[in-house]
Amino acid sequence: MARFVKFSSAADPRLEVHINPAEVAAVRDSHGKTMIIFRGVAVTENVVGTVASVVAALEAAG
Repeated sequence: MARFVKFSSAADPRLEVHINPAEVAAVRDSHGKTMIIFRGVAVTENVVGTVASVVAALEAAG
């Protein structure tokens, strides 16, 4: 069974992300932002907005 790391946003209590460490290729600090880069990612889509905006982008990509 995969073990996940749960991230809960301090800024938005509605945001919770479960990350499988086995799928993480790298964690980088860039310009004051932390980036989690997943294995097998060829293209990154930038989404700015609400949690709903991110969910919609994930559903469209999947």
